[in-house]
Amino acid sequence: MKTKSIFLLLCFIGIAMGSCKDDSADNPVFRDDEAPYIYTDMSDRVSAIAGMPAQYPILVSPADGSTTVTWLLEGQVIGNTPTLSYTFPQPGIFKLRIEAKRNGLLNFREFTLTVTAP
Repeated sequence: MKTKSIFLLLCFIGIAMGSCKDDSADNPVFRDDEAPYIYTDMSDRVSAIAGMPAQYPILVSPADGSTTVTWLLEGQVIGNTPTLSYTFPQPGIFKLRIEAKRNGLLNFREFTLTVTAP
């Protein structure tokens, strides 16, 4: 019985210590001369269907409000949030670009977008 009690106490201590995670690692500290990061699992080729809403989620860091986000389709701004929600009006092959700016520093990703007819 004593062994069970010690085992349960050790389990409780382990759970308590594991739940005290340091959340500061989720949003790392950036120097003023460091460009923002763009995190995405999108490949360099994306697709959509004309006339249907499409979403392209990304994450930017730092996420403290110091980073601006701009989505461009053939050089024209179509969004300013990390997740692009957009309905492409016509089929074709286009250049889609996401830009993240912070303190005058730019990071970007470019994609080839294929929009097909419904």
